[in-house]
Amino acid sequence: MEKRSKVVLADANEDFRGFLRETIEKTDEFTVIGSTGDGLETLQICERQHPDILLMDVVLPGLDGFGVMKRLPQQ
Repeated sequence: MEKRSKVVLADANEDFRGFLRETIEKTDEFTVIGSTGDGLETLQICERQHPDILLMDVVLPGLDGFGVMKRLPQQ
């Protein structure tokens, strides 16, 4: 069994996040492990789940995408 890449989705538009989730998971190469419309929650999910990929909009309530990137640990 191949390892799927873990993805977190962060976009304020809930419908768009749902569309992304469906599209990404159809490939059988990725698993969406978190989805949120808030920058602070994005940071919390990433700190807990350690995704391989973060697909994020820049404009988010709470903390924008640039703020999230500044606070994520460098790996």
